[in-house]
Amino acid sequence: MIEVLCDIKDAVDESKNRGTTELPEELKIQFVKRYEEVLAAGFAANPEQPEDENAPVKRGRKKQSPPRNLLDRLKNFRRIRYAS
Repeated sequence: MIEVLCDIKDAVDESKNRGTTELPEELKIQFVKRYEEVLAAGFAANPEQPEDENAPVKRGRKKQSPPRNLLDRLKNFRRIRYAS
């Protein structure tokens, strides 16, 4: 993920240095595709914890692992960022 984000930052910096205000559409599509591939691999490597049928019923949200929380934040950030 860090590689994808650094590549995006470098492309934006290069674009600013050339005096353009946005990346070419083709490049945006490539970055979105790479970002989504990394997220998909992360979700595959960190699936939701299965519910234990013998465990007592608890109220509130189900606890997730720190990697899963990060993946959820990155997924939500993507929705916010590309919506604008």
